[in-house]
Amino acid sequence: MKKFLSISLFVLALFSCNQKSNNRMTSEEKTNNLDLFIKKYNQTDFSEFKNAFVTIRQKDHNEVIYLIHKFENSLPVYFVTYDLQQNSITNINRDLLKKSGIEDYYTDETISNLVYSFRKYDFGLLGVDSNNNVFINPFEINTPAVLLRLSSKTNEKQLKKGYTYTHYKDNWYLRD
Repeated sequence: MKKFLSISLFVLALFSCNQKSNNRMTSEEKTNNLDLFIKKYNQTDFSEFKNAFVTIRQKDHNEVIYLIHKFENSLPVYFVTYDLQQNSITNINRDLLKKSGIEDYYTDETISNLVYSFRKYDFGLLGVDSNNNVFINPFEINTPAVLLRLSSKTNEKQLKKGYTYTHYKDNWYLRD
């Protein structure tokens, strides 16, 4: 349990969305931030992202570049540029699909829906597998999921889903 708490606090120290300096944040504050996040999204239905993975690849004051692909496939990704001034998608880059000789597996409409739905959340990453397990990184862009919410209860204390996740509370797990 101490190892788990230490890991949890380390993750929160690195990726806290709180504007305070991480050095000044107490362990209690870090745990509270995580608990507030879980409470806010514990019942959120992410089924519109089923079998999809969306993450922010790059972000500046003018635009955001999203990386989108099917969750459980090794298909090439789409890079989608979103202009923050125009509040619209300005480019869907399919170069990796073309180089691999793979046909579009998402329509422009599906890509747009994924981007606009993802923008409702302040996450760096959101992926939902075919079992409706939700992988989230609410803290940082260009980093793997730090949280996993299982769609159904299990008695497992640790899960291996690409990374190892340790049970935190209810159906929520933290990446080790």
